[in-house]
Amino acid sequence: MIATGIVVLVVGVAISVLSLLICIGKTNLIHSYHRENVKEEDKKKYAISLGLSLLIGGIGLITYGILVIIFKDTINQVVYLAVMLGSIFISIILALMFIKKYNGKIMG
Repeated sequence: MIATGIVVLVVGVAISVLSLLICIGKTNLIHSYHRENVKEEDKKKYAISLGLSLLIGGIGLITYGILVIIFKDTINQVVYLAVMLGSIFISIILALMFIKKYNGKIMG
């Protein structure tokens, strides 16, 4: 389980770093069809909104990884997994809402 925790922790850190890069304006990290209809005056708000929504998922992964590494018991694994999956679910829903709001559509 510790190896799983380490892998999830590393993935969470990577997603968090990417989300923070999006927040500071690196919109080229967002796929082109998710930014093609975004108005120029909304690009900064869109980047911050999308970046922060993705950060929620990254933090959930980091939390899961840390909890699994520190507390090695299997009884609480379901709770840890629920925290991780809940944060990923919230992250995806928020990201889709912001993509729809600022881009006008989800896909091509």
